[in-house]
Amino acid sequence: MQFLRISLFLIAAHVLAGISIYGQTSYADFVNNGVALVDAGDIEGAIAHYNRAIEINPTHPVAYYNRGKAKRIKGDLKGAVSDYNKAIELEPKFSNVYDGRGIVKDELGDSKGALEDFESAIKLDPKNPVFLADRGFWKLKNGQLDAAIGDFNEAI
Repeated sequence: MQFLRISLFLIAAHVLAGISIYGQTSYADFVNNGVALVDAGDIEGAIAHYNRAIEINPTHPVAYYNRGKAKRIKGDLKGAVSDYNKAIELEPKFSNVYDGRGIVKDELGDSKGALEDFESAIKLDPKNPVFLADRGFWKLKNGQLDAAIGDFNEAI
């Protein structure tokens, strides 16, 4: 009987800690491990962790956003846009996703779509210097020097 109580206690402790009895970790653990793997240069490993996080919680946008960033690094730009689209579908006010998708759209040659995404990111977070700088670089690339300088000045 004592063994059964200890076993049930350990199972409950693992569940509360986000670790299943099969050694799997929680959604947050898979996302955090994915971030660490990207930082270590293991993009495929990171994508695998984000995939597992999405299996655990397919309605949370962060894993889609991070997997999109990893796919961009890998060169899978269409896959990145797909993940960014899903993250936006799940959380339309996730400003970082619009900025990331804007960068990828620009890389894919969708200049108009890129600017729309940069504008959306800035509308959601008007003082974010990264978003302002990314729009500034877009303007610079598209020959809008004065407007680019305005964005860069606002970013700093």
